[in-house]
Amino acid sequence: MVSGVPTYEVTLTRDCGPYSWSFTVAEAGAPTTVSPNGSVFSVDLTDGVFIEPGGDTIGPLVADLIGNIELLLAVTAEPTTVIPMILAGSDGSGGQDVCVATQEPTVDPLYEEPYFLVEDQGLTLPLSDGAMTLADYELSGAFAADLSTIQGGVFRTVIDTRHLKTAIGLGASAPDDAVCGVLGAVGLSCEECPDGSGPYCLPYWVTDIEGSNVGGSIVPISAAEAALNCP
Repeated sequence: MVSGVPTYEVTLTRDCGPYSWSFTVAEAGAPTTVSPNGSVFSVDLTDGVFIEPGGDTIGPLVADLIGNIELLLAVTAEPTTVIPMILAGSDGSGGQDVCVATQEPTVDPLYEEPYFLVEDQGLTLPLSDGAMTLADYELSGAFAADLSTIQGGVFRTVIDTRHLKTAIGLGASAPDDAVCGVLGAVGLSCEECPDGSGPYCLPYWVTDIEGSNVGGSIVPISAAEAALNCP
């Protein structure tokens, strides 16, 4: 404890050995003064401190290649120990991207005021050219006391680089390892994808993400409706 600000020690156990770090909580962590029910937040999943890929020396370069990946998150009911949510793609200006289907997490997001944790699979996010579906992901953060922002966000997933071919200017017919070849130029190596389909995937882990309360609401859109909206 330093000047009343709590310090947390974290140890992550991985196959290659333990990894430990610490962090302090200052602005985030105070109880909310109003319910988050009905609030909509926009979160840029490329704007934060990169742990993977390549830390903060190479991570931002990868983010530039991908372009902004913005996610809308809306709380749809009064939270208890779980916090009902709907997720949607953002159009980059805080509005909903109607070309991307919305998703309600299949696993109940956890809530311990003001902290939330979403762990699920199959999240589809808009890219500058097309969309990308994540096999599984974790998103956590804390609501500011006045619900103006989400603070201290953490996003972890594995990106299948085959979805990024057109986003970084390669043709859709480019070889499956084409994006990995581009990433190799900055010292990154792709790894086996979780589904065993080949060495085309990249771990993605960003911390210190912030989101803004953008108001409005999220309209549920099915995959079929999204396809009709943007044929």
